Parts: sequence; structure tokens; C-alpha cells
Amino acid sequence: TNTTFRSNFSIAFWIKIDDGQPATQQIMCGQKGAADSNILLSVETDGKIMFTFTANSDIHQNKTNAAVFADGDNAYKHIGVSMQKTGDGTVSVSEIFVDGEKLATTRVGSGDIDGANHGQWAHESDVFGIGVAGTSRETGASGETGYGTAGDINSFAIWNSLLIEDEFVAIYNAGSDPNHVELLLDIGNYDSFDDVIAYFKLNDYSGSIASNSKTDTVHDAYLLGNSVFV
Repeated sequence: TNTTFRSNFSIAFWIKIDDGQPATQQIMCGQKGAADSNILLSVETDGKIMFTFTANSDIHQNKTNAAVFADGDNAYKHIGVSMQKTGDGTVSVSEIFVDGEKLATTRVGSGDIDGANHGQWAHESDVFGIGVAGTSRETGASGETGYGTAGDINSFAIWNSLLIEDEFVAIYNAGSDPNHVELLLDIGNYDSFDDVIAYFKLNDYSGSIASNSKTDTVHDAYLLGNSVFV
């Protein structure tokens, strides 16, 4: 993921969250290690989604204008985010998609990251977490933080390209069942199947290893903390 996050990238997954307006922020995925390079996709206490991307200590934060999740238990939703690296001296741009629809968002704070800094994303040894914020393993840490999301996640994927809205729509229309969604093949207007670098269907059902369907990247995932297959 080190070189992936230095340029355009997209992330998408299905999530069924237990409490859509939690008492504290919950991280749906990302890495929260060294302060100079982080990536986090979070559910805020008001049910809104916030995307945070930090590189070379330059911070970009983008938050949905309206709540995505209702208070309490929620049905499955398809969540997507795309991040476009622009040229040096101009700011990178992120977009958030829910059930295939691009949502209106607002930058938080200064909210912008320069393209030159975007290209300096680092910390390849840090853990990228699904359902939690991963941390650095360099100090012997467990590889997770205490910011996890309570709920079910499936069909989690990362692309080294910028998915457009029509592609998020096509993935959403394919449904939430990981046994019947194949992101390594053409699905309607979804054409970025060759750009997948990680695809975890999360339908392994048992054990402690989540298989990466993008087999040429080799990397599988490991269940940490209270995570289980359901």
C-alpha cells in the first residue's frame, strides 16, 4: 500500500454497522501510526463519514454534509472513497460514495493536501486495518488500535486508480454477498478490475487468515482482537 497511496487510489466495501451514531468515533478502515502519514475512514458520532489522509504531515480531511448512518443498528451500506492526486502545487481531491451515490462533502479545518506532499506517503511497514485503524509493527505493537467499528464488513477492496461514480454504482448493484460479487471481472460499467491491488471477500468462515483474492499480490490478512468470520 505504500506506493499505492502516493498516487490516485480508491477503497470500497460493504458494512453493516451495529451503531450508526456511536458514542465515540469508530474507524471503518485505515492506518493510524506515525503522525506524518495516516489514512482513516471513520464513522463520526453524528452518523457522518469522515475521510482523513495525511502525508508528509500535510492533512486532508473531508466529511459528508449529512448523516450516512442512523442511530442504532443499520442495514448493509456500500461505502467508497476515491482520492485523486493532482500536480505539485495544487491540492489533492477526495470523494465519498454511499450505495453508489457521490455525497456532498465539506473539508474539515484547512482540509487540503498538496500534490507534492501526497506523493511522499510513507510507512510501508505499518498495518492497514479493516474494521479498525492499523498501527506500526516496528515497535512490536499488536497491529491495531482501540478505534474499531462494531459490525460486519465484506467485499473489501483497494485499487491503485481513481474509480468513477458509474463504477461505484455498478459495484453497489452487484450486491453485498461476497460469494456472488467478483471485483476481478468486468461488471457493467465497472472497468477497473485490472487495477485491484487487494480484494478481501471476507467469506473465509473460519480460521484467522482472510484470503486476498488478488493472488498475485501475495498478501493475506490476519484477524486481530475480537474479529471473527460470520
